[in-house]
Amino acid sequence: MLLLHRFLPRHEDSGEAFDEFSLPSVEIASLRDEVDGSGDFGISGECNNLQNLGFLGHIDSSLAPLIKVLNVTNNSLEDGALACASLPRLTPALRLLHLGGNNLQSVMHLGGALPWSLRVLDLSHSEGLVFDRNCFVNCPQVEEHSLDGCGLESMLVRAAAGKRDGSNGAANDSIFFGLISLVNLSLNENNLSRKC
Repeated sequence: MLLLHRFLPRHEDSGEAFDEFSLPSVEIASLRDEVDGSGDFGISGECNNLQNLGFLGHIDSSLAPLIKVLNVTNNSLEDGALACASLPRLTPALRLLHLGGNNLQSVMHLGGALPWSLRVLDLSHSEGLVFDRNCFVNCPQVEEHSLDGCGLESMLVRAAAGKRDGSNGAANDSIFFGLISLVNLSLNENNLSRKC
């Protein structure tokens, strides 16, 4: 990955760049494929204390179809950050999304906030996630999924995070319902028992 530049979103009114103290910078890197020479990009805002993904709306629209990777691990993103970001519109070709280590709690509406092109989803180290039976129905194309260190106690909807309320679904519904293309699943560092 070659670093292209540091992206500093602009004030909408004045057109001036935010300074690094008011908003963390985000790296946009080239993912140039040596075989076909495609000029794809990845965005990394890891460990920048991001609270939302609003910076995506400031990226030149000609770059949007070229963004294949979004890494926003270890920030301060909460549940509403994905819904507000409109990822399918802003990153229509996104293939890898790394969201681990944020303040995410509910996975119930995640599927509708993900681009159809997504192949890899990483929600690692998001303690206490609450699942809905249909949370991944809108992303059947996901092939790799990581839920490492999420405190999962079960792979069933209601028992996954040890919670009996706040989830929608029968006790025997899998938290992976809808992931029909899933090939690789990582569940390391959880509290799963053999009776999951």
